[in-house]
Amino acid sequence: MSAARPAPVRRSQPTTGGWIALIVFFFLAGLGAITALATVGVYNALASGLPDPKTLETYALPEETVVYDRTGKIELARFGDFKREIVQFQDIPKVLVDATTAVEDKTFWQNAGFDPVAILSAGISSLRGDSRGASTITQQLVRARLLPDDLVADPHRTAERKLKEIIQSIRLTEAYEGESGKQKIMEAYLNQNYYGNQTYGVKAAVETYFGIPLDKIDPAQAAIIAGLPKSPSNYDLVRNASEDCKTPVAEGEDCPAKDKTLVVRQDTTVVQRRNAILDLMSQDRTPLSGDQYTPAELEAAKDEPVTLAAQVTPNWIAPHFVWAVRDELAAQICDGEQTCGPPVTF
Repeated sequence: MSAARPAPVRRSQPTTGGWIALIVFFFLAGLGAITALATVGVYNALASGLPDPKTLETYALPEETVVYDRTGKIELARFGDFKREIVQFQDIPKVLVDATTAVEDKTFWQNAGFDPVAILSAGISSLRGDSRGASTITQQLVRARLLPDDLVADPHRTAERKLKEIIQSIRLTEAYEGESGKQKIMEAYLNQNYYGNQTYGVKAAVETYFGIPLDKIDPAQAAIIAGLPKSPSNYDLVRNASEDCKTPVAEGEDCPAKDKTLVVRQDTTVVQRRNAILDLMSQDRTPLSGDQYTPAELEAAKDEPVTLAAQVTPNWIAPHFVWAVRDELAAQICDGEQTCGPPVTF
């Protein structure tokens, strides 16, 4: 007796719903591929012609020319339109870096050069009539140094500038990877910024406004310096200061020069901005300085009076020698020519 053959297995045919799901899948996959290719194409088109992010290190910031005596210790004079002294990241107080990131870019140490959450939030606020910025520290640096000047200056190309700014910020973050790369970006940013009163960079700002070395800055001073780049002209500390006399004087008499002080009142917008930054710092926004300052100490710093250093024009020592040095430098820069374009300044 022969064994019974097994019944043939019928192949199930896709149902109508299955065919629809399959069609939708391939449609979405194709649409995704097209979108990805288009995105890459747009990215490459916008990135084309942008400066190499590595030029961040070769860019020469204008500084003052300082003339010293033969020992190299006594300063005789300074030339130039820019009060700036370049400083390395390791020489910038941590509390000043924290004050800067607290108000300008709280995700600086983690973001990829731009902050999509901040951009979305700013967009929603703009729709509600409350326009505010969402540029990261990296974007601000890119705008100042790594975009074509004509693009930045043209108000009719804002959308293009914003897109290229984000792309260049991503490229810059990729070029300077890790914590050391972020430090390099922060160093460039803090040396680049204009802080009002013809001061550029944090070192010159601290020395000009407070008359102290950069490493002696306290939280209140760090917060007020960090708040200046948003509107350096309006927040200029000297312009916002009023003259006080440390000693009582009779009515009609002038205060002796040695007793005059410049004080920025607590009710000025620049001091109010300082206090807002101190509030932000007390909200766990001090990744570098950590617990060096407690929330109570940051709160107490809001009561610190803002007293400025005397704003005097420095006197030259041995002016005839200084002018001779200046003429010699001009001759070397002009390579012996009688004229070499615009007047040389140092």
